[in-house]
Amino acid sequence: MTTQSHRAERVSAPAGSVEFDADVLVLGGGPAGTWAAVSAAERGARVVLADKGFCGTSGATAAAGTGVWYVDPDPALREAAMADREKLGGYLQDRRWMARVLDRTYQQSNRLADWGYPYPTDDRGKPQRNSLQGPEYMRLMRKRTKQAGVTILDHSPALELLVDDDGAVAGASGERRQKREERHHRQSRKSRIAAQPAEPVPNVLPNALHASPPLTPVRVSAAAQRRQLSFATILEPAHG
Repeated sequence: MTTQSHRAERVSAPAGSVEFDADVLVLGGGPAGTWAAVSAAERGARVVLADKGFCGTSGATAAAGTGVWYVDPDPALREAAMADREKLGGYLQDRRWMARVLDRTYQQSNRLADWGYPYPTDDRGKPQRNSLQGPEYMRLMRKRTKQAGVTILDHSPALELLVDDDGAVAGASGERRQKREERHHRQSRKSRIAAQPAEPVPNVLPNALHASPPLTPVRVSAAAQRRQLSFATILEPAHG
């Protein structure tokens, strides 16, 4: 087991606030957020992860289960799996991405097994890795995130993006709900910010609860208005 020794540094801040200097800031502590944090920390980055709830129990996955597109790396099996998904998706997919998802899912699902996730087995004793139980999955991901050296800020919703002198996003600020509305700042020194990227262990179908980086300002705006970005939220492009 490798434990990350480099942690985000807590720096001087005004009274009533806390501030961290880090290389990577992850907003959201669901599957995507925890995988992003672990991956960055394993590559030597100092990482802060901020969750509006308690990382490991908040979000849709923690209270449910999720299907995983896990297919053994047998060419015939992979071909059949992609052909089946193409039919369901109206043949709009890109096979290069489908192959990448299959490879990544296989790799990361096996890592979960190595970390101790209790996959069930069939009658022949073969592990069944095509689904994950939310409570066990996210409890393990919180554990691994902490072991990687990530600084986790629970009950700390981000309400505002911070920019550097060049106008690039360099961090975020928000509040710590269990600290009497205490303001806090999380800043990424190298101007790298992650906000629920695509899951390394993806679901079979897209999940709108996992926003992509371009939606970060939308998520922050929704949080500022005490509203949750969900399936009921519609984004309309501006033309003209």
